[in-house]
Amino acid sequence: MKLHPWLLLHPNIPMPLHGLAPRIILGDSWWKEQKKLAKEKSDNRCLACGVTPKQAKYHTWLETHEVYNMYSSGTIEFRTCVALCHSCHNFIHDGRMQALTEKKEYPREKYLDILDHGNQIISNWWGKEIVFKNEVISVLPDDKIYKNLPLKWERFNCKWTDYHLVLYGQRYESKFPSHEAWLQHYQ
Repeated sequence: MKLHPWLLLHPNIPMPLHGLAPRIILGDSWWKEQKKLAKEKSDNRCLACGVTPKQAKYHTWLETHEVYNMYSSGTIEFRTCVALCHSCHNFIHDGRMQALTEKKEYPREKYLDILDHGNQIISNWWGKEIVFKNEVISVLPDDKIYKNLPLKWERFNCKWTDYHLVLYGQRYESKFPSHEAWLQHYQ
């Protein structure tokens, strides 16, 4: 099985599309099938770091992550689901993990350990020492590598109302008409 450590660079879903995941739209049976297929595709290993559920540090199972193309126009297009260990999955969702840590709902030591795990995977892949995600830095250090990723991830350059999800050719609009509406819902 070929590992795909670049998955750890997957951008966070933009705020306007929070709560609009394919698993919510398509339901439990679709989600269960995607989880099964993701594990089969990765030979029941984390697609980013290669650990099996028994080798994983925090959970003895693999989690499923939705992968998207993201365009500067605000289009977020669902591509596939992949199997990841808890550490790699949480590294991708570092914003959520950081917010929970700041609220004292997530152990700071675990947060820092997961950041170290992800940074080590990325450093080994790039062949040099880097820090990608932490409390200060959250930008890509080398745009040449970023441009060669197998998915399309553009920097956003649009208004809140431009964001939408494309799922199997169908367009879904944000649940939140504005940032203020998002804040009301999540705070």
